[in-house]
Amino acid sequence: MKRPVTRGLLVVCAAAFLATARGEVPLLRKEQLAGAAYIVSGTVKAIYTEEKRDPNWINRTGVVEIQVRKLAKGDKIEAGDLLYVRFWQDHWIGRGNPPPHASGHSLPKKGDKVRVYVDKKDGGYDALLPNGIQVITGTLSPEDDQPAAPSKNTAPAKDKAQNSSSGAADQAAPRTDPNSKLAHEQMLEILKKGRIDVYFVGDSITRRWRATDYPQFLANWNENFFGWNAANFGWGGDTIQNILWRMQHGELDGVDPRLIVLLAGTNNVGNTPASDAKVSDVAGGLQALLDTLREKAPRATIIVTGILPRNDGADPTAVMASINRINDAIAKFADGKTIRYLNINDKLADSDGKLFDGMTGDRLHLSLKGYQVWADALKPLFTELIGPAGQEDHAPPPTGDPSAAGKRAR
Repeated sequence: MKRPVTRGLLVVCAAAFLATARGEVPLLRKEQLAGAAYIVSGTVKAIYTEEKRDPNWINRTGVVEIQVRKLAKGDKIEAGDLLYVRFWQDHWIGRGNPPPHASGHSLPKKGDKVRVYVDKKDGGYDALLPNGIQVITGTLSPEDDQPAAPSKNTAPAKDKAQNSSSGAADQAAPRTDPNSKLAHEQMLEILKKGRIDVYFVGDSITRRWRATDYPQFLANWNENFFGWNAANFGWGGDTIQNILWRMQHGELDGVDPRLIVLLAGTNNVGNTPASDAKVSDVAGGLQALLDTLREKAPRATIIVTGILPRNDGADPTAVMASINRINDAIAKFADGKTIRYLNINDKLADSDGKLFDGMTGDRLHLSLKGYQVWADALKPLFTELIGPAGQEDHAPPPTGDPSAAGKRAR
C-alpha cells in the first residue's frame, strides 16, 4: 500500500461529513422516538456548549444536564440522578439564502421540563435527531410526573453513566451488550489481516481516531501515522476491566507489536471527584493492565498516556484533582525503558484543568485539534523507539462501530 495523498483525503472526508450534518433532517415520528434505548423526563439544570465558526456556519456541540424525574424506558437511571445528554447544532450565518433546513437539535433552556429520547454510544448518551429533546409545556402528563421507581442497582449515581462494569478495576470483566460482542469478534478478525507494529488500545477516545464511522478523525490518523503500521483496538465505553478482559481473550494474541499505546481509565473515574479508594482502585487496575500487556507482548515498549482532562460534569473541573492523582501514580509505573509515560494535559487544558477552546467536541472526547496534540506528542516517541515512518503501510484495515452502519458519523 503506497502513501495516500492525505491532504485530499482530509478535504473529501470533511466535505462528506459537513454535507451530512447540514442536510435536511426530518422530524422523527412517535413510533421512531419510541425505539430509543432510554426515554427520560426531568428538569434542565444546565447546558454546556462549545462553539466553532466558519464564514457560513456556527457549529455548537455540548451536553444538556438533566435532573431525572421519570424513567419511562431503560435501566440504571434513577429519580434524582443527573443525566448528561449530548447534542449538536448547525446554524447558517452565510450570505444569501440559507439551506432549506439547518440541522441539529432544538435546545431547551435552563429550568425547562423536558422529555428526552436517547441512545447510548461510546459511553455517553446521544439525543435522537432532530427532535430527541422535547420541552414539556402545560401540565405534566402522568408518565412524566411519576417519579422513577428505585433501581436495584445500588452503585452511586455519579458512577452509573460511565462505568460499564462493577468490581475492582484489576479484575477482568466482559462487555455483555450485543454490539460490544460483535466488535470483539471484528477485532479478532482484524488481527489476521495485516502487520501491526504500533498497537493502540483504550476506550472511545482511542477508538474514534481510526474509526470508519468518524471519517474526519480517520483522515487525521492516516496523515499522522501512515507508514508505522499502526492499528487501533479501542472500544467505546470500556472501563479498565473491559480492556483487561479483551486483552486476555485474544485481541493481542500473536501480534508481537513493537509499540503499544495505552489510554484508559476515564470511564472508571467518571466526571465527579473520586474517593481515595477509587483513586487507588483505578491506579491498581492500570497496573494490572500494564502487567497483562507486558505478558502478552514482552518485546513491546508501552507508551501509557495519562488520563485526559474532562469538563463534562456539573462542576466542570472538580474531577481534575482525582485525575491528577491517578496520573501521578501512573507516572511511577514507567521505568523510562520498557514503559514510557506520556502526559499531554498541559496542552489540552489550563493549570486548573479547564479545557482550551476546541480541544474536545463534548468536553470529554477529543476533537481534530485535540487528536493532533496527541499525535504531535506521540510521533517523536515513535521515531525514537522504532524509527521514522515508512513509505508504505501494511496495517489491517480500520474498523467501525457495528451499529453505526447508515448512521451519521459525529
